[in-house]
Amino acid sequence: MKRMNRLHLILITFSVIGGHLIAATETPTGPDYFADAYIKSTSLKVTEFQLKQSKKRDMRGAPTGVFYSGIIAAYEATKNQSLLDAVYQMGAANAWKPGPKLMFPDHHIILNPYLELYRLRPEPKLIAPAKEFVDQYLKSPVNDTQNQLITWWLCDYVFMDSPVFIKLGKIMNRPELLTKNDQLWHECYDLLFDTQESLFEVSPKNKIY
Repeated sequence: MKRMNRLHLILITFSVIGGHLIAATETPTGPDYFADAYIKSTSLKVTEFQLKQSKKRDMRGAPTGVFYSGIIAAYEATKNQSLLDAVYQMGAANAWKPGPKLMFPDHHIILNPYLELYRLRPEPKLIAPAKEFVDQYLKSPVNDTQNQLITWWLCDYVFMDSPVFIKLGKIMNRPELLTKNDQLWHECYDLLFDTQESLFEVSPKNKIY
């Protein structure tokens, strides 16, 4: 059951039935929405549908990186080989590269499913462009999001960048990547954390751009 925790977070509140959102606690009869088999089958149906829509996405942009990170999580829960194959096909089509903007976190999250796949299939080509990316990133003082703020000035940048830096730091035995992650995290925390509300703001003064 431990492998199912992340999928439970997605489906535990609502189940998608016939295009309607139905609270799982309000369905005393019918399918057991909390059963592993039901959660697995539902997640596979959703994934298969979304994969058919993938041609509509920027294949190295943030939505694709987030989506395929979810596919990796679904694979870990279901061990369905077709999910792993889908991640591999996407990475190969991208030549295992990040997006084109060096300092833009939206173009980094696509590396996360590559790195997760590398842990399962340790083929050097899967992370070769990621190694080149971090070498360039660490040398560059430029923030090409065209703002005068810190690098992680949106709260979702922590999700997009932090896993990439930490995983690459561990895989490559590069402690400076962990140090860089800590630096960027503390900058983001100091900028966005509201101590009175104990919550992160989306962006400075809630202005996204």
